[in-house]
Amino acid sequence: MHDTYDFPLADFEVNPAYEMATALRSRPDAESVLRAADLLASARRPIILAGGGVHLSRAAETLSAFARSTNVPVGPYTYIHSPAKAPSRLSIR
Repeated sequence: MHDTYDFPLADFEVNPAYEMATALRSRPDAESVLRAADLLASARRPIILAGGGVHLSRAAETLSAFARSTNVPVGPYTYIHSPAKAPSRLSIR
C-alpha cells in the first residue's frame, strides 16, 4: 500500500545560484577522434553506445544525424558502478 506525504513546497525549491552553473564538458583530443573514426570505419558490425552525456551535452540530434548518415545503430550505455559486475568484453551477436 502506498502512503501520501504532505511535504512543504519549500522542500522542492531550488536555489537560483545552482541553476546558473553550467555543466563543464571536455572534448577529446584530435588523435582520439581520428582513432575512433578509424575503428568505426574498419568495424565489421559497428555500434555506438551512448550514455546520458549525449543529452546533457545537447548532442542527441547530432548523434542521430551521424548514425543515420553512416547507418550505424546506437544503443544505450549504462555505467556499471561495481567493477566486479562489469563485462570483460562486449559480445553482440
